[in-house]
Amino acid sequence: HVAVTVAGQQGIARRLRGRAGDDVYIIEVETAPHGEVGNPTRSSSVDGLAATTEQLSRLLNHASRTCGTVTIHGPPGSGKGYLAVRWLRARDGRQPTVVAAPEGREPHVRARIHRLLTEGASVVVRNVDDLNDDDRGWLTTVLESAASPRAGMLVLTVSIGRGPAAIRALVSSRGRDLAIPALAHTPERVLSITQEIAQARNLSVPPVVLQTLLRWPWPSDVCELASTLHAAADASRDGALTLLALPPDMRAQARQLYGIAASEYRTIDVALRAAGGNRSLAAESLGIGRTTLYRKMRQYGLDGTGTLSA
Repeated sequence: HVAVTVAGQQGIARRLRGRAGDDVYIIEVETAPHGEVGNPTRSSSVDGLAATTEQLSRLLNHASRTCGTVTIHGPPGSGKGYLAVRWLRARDGRQPTVVAAPEGREPHVRARIHRLLTEGASVVVRNVDDLNDDDRGWLTTVLESAASPRAGMLVLTVSIGRGPAAIRALVSSRGRDLAIPALAHTPERVLSITQEIAQARNLSVPPVVLQTLLRWPWPSDVCELASTLHAAADASRDGALTLLALPPDMRAQARQLYGIAASEYRTIDVALRAAGGNRSLAAESLGIGRTTLYRKMRQYGLDGTGTLSA
């Protein structure tokens, strides 16, 4: 499970495996403590069950305590730049300067990066994998600028498996590394990014919309998720994201989710009957909190003897 915030309320999201082998996410709106993240080693990787944006930011905080350069590795489009900017903005209280790596070939751009770092400002250099062997000289100079004890934080982003081996070796030899997986492999990041954008737009996310977002494969990763959410927010009314605001192919997939509600209803109904109507025992047997059980009973119009409401 992972801590989330939905419509301003703290809670946790649990991932359950359905009979057909698909993943179902149950959102429990109850206060739950965040899990602790240990100190990273020289190179840190994050698996799909621990990859919330908050936890990734925590790893970056640990890494930055001992080094002025951090390199974020991940598949193309996995949100490396998004993560870097979000983390530095929260860390420094201001927006970092973002530079595309090939721009560093220009002397005035390199001079600007050097000046910002020496003044203690943070800089993100994106797409370092777009460089070639001829760029090693000036890139080394930039890395040395970040090595000063008073320098600002330098964050590099590199797509896994791309770029010259010499460039990858150079950046890996300086500072700390953080490897992140593709968005489709880390639905917990979908949750955290969705809640961040929804809160910024002052919108709630109904369960069926959230389930649709979680089950989508996101072939274009974070850029696609962010653009989808902002477009849906622009089209939504009454303070809530709606299915009608999602792209047609997502709406088609959402229609397959209605069977989940019926399955959840049957599971809760059986647990209540087995517990003789005792809601505390039923909640314990289901592995959920009583508040969650009460809410779902109200949602389905269920009292232990009734039927699923239309």
